[in-house]
Amino acid sequence: MTTIEQMTEKDVAGACRLWSFCFDHGKARERTFEQITTEADGFVAKADGQFVGAYINRLLDMSYDGQFVPIGAIAAVGTELASRGSGVARAMMQHAVRHNREIGRPVSMLYPFSVKFYRDLGWELAGTNYFVSLGLKDVRPGPETDRVRAVTATEFDSVYDRFAQRYRGCMKRTPYIWERVLKPVDGEHRFMYVYEGDAGPEGFMHFCFGSQYYNDELQRPGEVFVRDLIALTPAAHRGLVGTLARLKMQVERVCWEVPADDPVFFEPYDHNRVATLTSERMFRVVDAEKLLARPSEGPVSGEYTIRIMDDEWAGGPQTYLVRLEDGTPRVFPSSATPSIEMTQRAFAQCWVGDPSAEPLRRAGHIQVHDDNQFGTFRSHFGPGTFMTCDPF
Repeated sequence: MTTIEQMTEKDVAGACRLWSFCFDHGKARERTFEQITTEADGFVAKADGQFVGAYINRLLDMSYDGQFVPIGAIAAVGTELASRGSGVARAMMQHAVRHNREIGRPVSMLYPFSVKFYRDLGWELAGTNYFVSLGLKDVRPGPETDRVRAVTATEFDSVYDRFAQRYRGCMKRTPYIWERVLKPVDGEHRFMYVYEGDAGPEGFMHFCFGSQYYNDELQRPGEVFVRDLIALTPAAHRGLVGTLARLKMQVERVCWEVPADDPVFFEPYDHNRVATLTSERMFRVVDAEKLLARPSEGPVSGEYTIRIMDDEWAGGPQTYLVRLEDGTPRVFPSSATPSIEMTQRAFAQCWVGDPSAEPLRRAGHIQVHDDNQFGTFRSHFGPGTFMTCDPF
């Protein structure tokens, strides 16, 4: 029988050995208990007292319409080779769902090793970005470029937080996340630049010359991947891209990951720009009632009855009556016939807002029995502009 236990210091050596095998082709990966459990809960799986698996549940906050929502970000899910296929990983993920619900984190997020494996457990792909490759040959620095300067400090928190609050999906950058984002690749130097507006910094970017993108097959030879290109104003965006144009004597192209509303799509780079749609993140709602209770962006009034089906919930399908008054909801368990029905996976997508409820309905993933109530539901959650989550 497999049991899941909170990780202790005595489990660290076994976990590091396992993660070395699973993720680093056997290369030693030494970490301390403090490093593993910084902003995270660590867990180990044991069968008859023997170590057979481990995972980490990072305690992070994700941007959502101007606020930050607590989530459990699952990482480092590993199973010993001899125990694979025996349900260890499944048991750990079922534990993660229960654990996040118990500690008040209504959403779980991860990067999947297998979409099918996690989809069968209730996670679903949601939120898309574009991976943009921009040729530098015809890009010209403009007057805004004169406001860009090189920096060595990393005091970008205020700029990043203001940017993140425009989107659904950005992580609030704690010291741990900043360290992961700014970590040089293979010992290379990282080069950082800030755009100074009239009232202070309005944008920043940083990059290394080596390959560093987590989805390396999208990066082309001769490109530099810009890890962050964060701009609060169009002028800041033009200034930072204009600075990148000065790399043309060294590389042909630059690339970075952008949301659908990024200014790069509205500048005259069309003939020299390639955009590839990316979606590697999976979300799972572990407490639907808590998410249904979130205020809407606008003053929505009305009600809807929604049934959410999830095989992994012990209580089975749940039906809720949601009443909104000027955007403030009240949520009640209900035995009434639902006006809207969907799986938990479709609800996770509606919550992220990409895809939103209407295309999910057209695709047959949402069943609607009352169009007026469905309109209230759509107004409650609405489509959202998604921006990539940070590595964890």
